Amino acid sequence: MNSLKNRQHATQQDQAQLERVFAQRVIAGLGGFDPSLHSHMERRLSAARWQAIESARRVRRLKVMASEVALATATGPTGMTPWWARLASFAPALALTLGLIAIDKLNLNQRIEAAAEVDAALLADDLPPSAYVDPGFAEFLKQSRP
Repeated sequence: MNSLKNRQHATQQDQAQLERVFAQRVIAGLGGFDPSLHSHMERRLSAARWQAIESARRVRRLKVMASEVALATATGPTGMTPWWARLASFAPALALTLGLIAIDKLNLNQRIEAAAEVDAALLADDLPPSAYVDPGFAEFLKQSRP
């Protein structure tokens, strides 16, 4: 068991060492002069680096220009947002408020209907009014409900 752990540890160290060597070679290749490369290869890599840098700059400029164009179209020529865009920004809050009001009214109606059912059942019953104040009656109501 111990030898298996030692082998696994050794292979992990070997793998880490190989990864470090690979990373150093990649960094050296990307960073500058490498004596093992020929001069024409060095020039091609240098040109490819400059092309990649210029391409990244162009992409960044296009993103900035696209966001400026989107902002200019949304705000209009004077820099003010159109009235319909302002109105549309209040639509979610308005919908939420109306929904909460509707839920509250529905809940209130349900409570009123439940109380009316209890009142109707009590008034339609044959018990005298004195039975309602009897402490045993409350216990009877608790037990008779399923």
